[in-house]
Amino acid sequence: MKRDVNVVPKVYFHAENGSYISVEQVGGVNVYYQQRIDHTELEAGKTIQPFPPGFRMLAGDTDRRTYDNTSLADRAIEYVCLPANGADGVASSGGFPNHTCLGGLQIRVRFPSCWDGENLDSADHRSHVAYPSMLDNGYCDASHPVRIMALLYEVTWAVDHFDHLREPGDQPFVLSSGDETGYGWHGDFLNGWDTELLRTAISEETCGDESHGDINLCATFKPYLLDAEQQNRCPTIPSKIGEQVDGILSALPGASSTMVVSIPAPTANAARRLGRAWLG
Repeated sequence: MKRDVNVVPKVYFHAENGSYISVEQVGGVNVYYQQRIDHTELEAGKTIQPFPPGFRMLAGDTDRRTYDNTSLADRAIEYVCLPANGADGVASSGGFPNHTCLGGLQIRVRFPSCWDGENLDSADHRSHVAYPSMLDNGYCDASHPVRIMALLYEVTWAVDHFDHLREPGDQPFVLSSGDETGYGWHGDFLNGWDTELLRTAISEETCGDESHGDINLCATFKPYLLDAEQQNRCPTIPSKIGEQVDGILSALPGASSTMVVSIPAPTANAARRLGRAWLG
């Protein structure tokens, strides 16, 4: 059984007494599979290609501690402070805001959607891919000419649960990597899609604009969708680390703990739960 494996860092509240308290991740994870391609590429006969078997990539940099708004890679990381009424939030400059977020803090990571067409991976897990000229859209350069699906992860953290423990202007949150800026947020993608199934979905009108983001309207995926009861029966993978990562801790676990979110990808052999991932 194949799955896409998506990995992002955990978030902790750093208390005045030095302890670290895990912040609850709420609302699941939103994974968007977006069909982005420039009009010049369409005119040249290019099409969006599915992820090939064994493909993997990394967005963001765990060692980054600064932010450059001219860098596509930096701008690919967004922190969105959500209001209490559920309306759209406002993105900050790619790191932890120093004010409260009444509806929680949503952290987004956008992956490169241009590929060199040859390498399934690279030593830094980034060099074989690149961002298009406009980050979310635009054209792919000559060194990475193949257009692949554009991936966007959204993960929301209940930072508002700690409002009573923080002072105005404080920024008490830290990533599991030890990063207090948040600039080092990152995401990993390891492909588990059935390539031909994804290729069919990319070309299927009901999986694109016609679906308006509703995966239930995608004819290609309908045979593999599970109802809520079936989804709840999906097995979970127990931790293999044997280290406490939730609750109140005296120190950050390891120094590189991550939250692993496995988003099942449908295959031709079995039904797969797709959560809130869709093509569009």
